Amino acid sequence: MSAEPEFYEKNPAFLPLKNEMDACRKAFSDSGKSAGCHCRADTKLLIPCVTAFLNVLLQAKTDENQYDTVNNFVRYVAKVEDISHTGVSVYFKNLDGGDDATRYEFYELRKP
Repeated sequence: MSAEPEFYEKNPAFLPLKNEMDACRKAFSDSGKSAGCHCRADTKLLIPCVTAFLNVLLQAKTDENQYDTVNNFVRYVAKVEDISHTGVSVYFKNLDGGDDATRYEFYELRKP
């Protein structure tokens, strides 16, 4: 998603990560080229960017002034405006350590 130009227009909270995301994708692509095949690209090169991306969303879930960050993300991924019954799950390694996959869930957030 971070390679899509409209992503940052619709998700401005991620704009500060754009250069980091671009660098991660380039490093990943370059590793595939040097390995002789994109299928052998080093996925570990993407971990810092995915971690930063998820941290933006997780932080936004804890601050009602940032709820739009989560809501905009869910709308973008689901490609619908009404997200009242829509959620997005992201499976990624546990950010607290370890290699086990963890399910991170994002749903519409509303201020109390």
